Amino acid sequence: MSRFVKVIKSVSIGFVLAWCLLFLFLGGAAESASLPSADEKALQEATRQRQASMAQEALERAWGFDKEGNSLYPKSFAGFWIEEDHLVIGITEYTDEVMDSYRDSAGAYAESLRFVERQYTYQDLNEETVKIGRFLMEKGAPVSQYYVDEPGNRIIIGLACEESELPKWEALLEGEQFPVSFTLLPYVQMASTNLTGGSAL
Repeated sequence: MSRFVKVIKSVSIGFVLAWCLLFLFLGGAAESASLPSADEKALQEATRQRQASMAQEALERAWGFDKEGNSLYPKSFAGFWIEEDHLVIGITEYTDEVMDSYRDSAGAYAESLRFVERQYTYQDLNEETVKIGRFLMEKGAPVSQYYVDEPGNRIIIGLACEESELPKWEALLEGEQFPVSFTLLPYVQMASTNLTGGSAL
């Protein structure tokens, strides 16, 4: 009788262990199946980036264009750019009312929008960029490009010169009310049309 009980106990323990191993295997398999593969993650990210790009297009359509084809940005607009899988919009009036107006304009792509507060509007920076670029060229500066850095909320002036010459040109803008950064950039092909802010020379 004692020997029979031992056999029963051994069988029972083996049966329980087998079920535990099976449960762990099935649980791990189910968890692996629920985790997206690297390809699936890349596809999801690409889809979200595409939606962010579509959000930008939707906003520009909603705002409209002037007779020259330039976007008519809202008064509070300070620039936008795609960051990871969102369209980030800089605004100078960081209020729920302003953000809701952008979401309404984006329509079906409103979920792709993210907002950050900025000090200067894109329109102000854009107009000042053109003025500074032309002023420096009149002074003989080797200006290669000028544009608005939207994420940085600043003006970028590219000069085709030696680094040692930068202080001379920077001194001409002493006291400028908007943030301006100089960088060394080679010349690019001259444009035959009238330049606007953000355009390369």
